[in-house]
Amino acid sequence: MDPLALLCILFAEGPTTLRNLHRAGIRTLWNVLATSDWALAELLDDSPAAGRRFLHEARRMLGEPAHASLEAE
Repeated sequence: MDPLALLCILFAEGPTTLRNLHRAGIRTLWNVLATSDWALAELLDDSPAAGRRFLHEARRMLGEPAHASLEAE
């Protein structure tokens, strides 16, 4: 399964979120990490906190240290 699709299913609104991300040019977990929490919040139609969580979970899926998300805040 596509890791971005899995992220959307587990931590957002599934296929709808995946479509929104693809329309914005976000096609990989690395693209997610290159996107600000505010931009993700808008794409998720949710709060900046939800955008930060989505980023955090993308980092976890890529095997990055959990503290990496805290350094950006």
